[in-house]
Order: sequence, then structure tokens, then C-alpha cells
Amino acid sequence: MKILYGQEKLAVIDHLPEWYEKVKQDVVQIEETERQKLTQTPTEVEESDITIKEVEEVIKGMNKLSAPSPEEQILGTMITKGGEQMCLGLQFLF
Repeated sequence: MKILYGQEKLAVIDHLPEWYEKVKQDVVQIEETERQKLTQTPTEVEESDITIKEVEEVIKGMNKLSAPSPEEQILGTMITKGGEQMCLGLQFLF
């Protein structure tokens, strides 16, 4: 990692090795935490604040023909046809 400072380039790792190592370790720890979140088992997801039944009820009440949201471009039909995997994913998110 280089920082442009005036006319000379300073290597952060050379000038602040302790700080660089701490940041490097923090990044590794954050990556590991996020990786663990992605590999949760279904039993861990079931401990969510909402149940699969609640997710299914909301999906059943959705308007399948509604316009997609501007940012995500997700159609109601995509959610209603998503099946069990969609329900698990939504439960995990909420």
C-alpha cells in the first residue's frame, strides 16, 4: 500500500508496521465473521425473531403483479415463486 505525499511515495507498511499489522488482522477477523454468517445452519436461522410461517403469510399476501422496487428490481412474482429457499433467505435477513 503506497500513499502519494507530495513528490515522494511513502510505503505505509514501512513507516507504520504496527498499525498496518493491526489493520490487516482486523480485516482477517471481519472476513471470518462474515464467512461464518454466510454458513449458518438452518437451525441457527430458526432462532430468528420471525418464523417461517410469518414469512409465508406475508408472501401469500403479496401482490404478484406489483411493480419492482427501483433499486433492487425484484418482482413480486420472483418472491412468491421462490419457495422454501426464498422463505429461509427472507427469515435470515429479517
